[in-house]
Parts: sequence; C-alpha cells; structure tokens
Amino acid sequence: IVFVDKNVRVGFPATLNGKMRIQSSGGAVYLQAEEAFPVTRLQLQDLENGELILLDVSAQDGKAALEPVRLVYSGEVATASASHKG
Repeated sequence: IVFVDKNVRVGFPATLNGKMRIQSSGGAVYLQAEEAFPVTRLQLQDLENGELILLDVSAQDGKAALEPVRLVYSGEVATASASHKG
C-alpha cells in the first residue's frame, strides 16, 4: 500500500497486465503482485493539479510483502527538467 494522501490516477505499462493488481482509492494505492517482474515504473498523476509521482516497483518469487509506504509533502515541490541536444 502506498499512502499518497492525494487522489491519483495510476499509469503503468502493458507489461504489468496479469502480473500486478493495482487499485487507487481515497489517497491510497494498493499494489498486489501476482507473479515476479523486473523493475518497472508506475506513474501516479495527481487529479487536482496534474503533478506526476514516479515509483519504481518490482516483485520477486519468495519475497514477503513490504510494509506500507506514506509519501510526505513538505514545502514547495520543485519541477526538474532536462534538455537533450542531439
């Protein structure tokens, strides 16, 4: 469980279909691995302001579930961007 304390929409790659159950409700995101998968990025989008929160998740056979995580927001959030010159 990831406690975001914000209403979010969860974006995930198609490679997780059938490998992970994902539900978002009331500021909490529930993640349940159905089988092992490598590190994969989830995008949580704040429905109020569009901000993105990126989470890298993975699952391994034989590993116990981890404790819930709470995201804590303090002060202003900085926006980072990078430009690529090619």
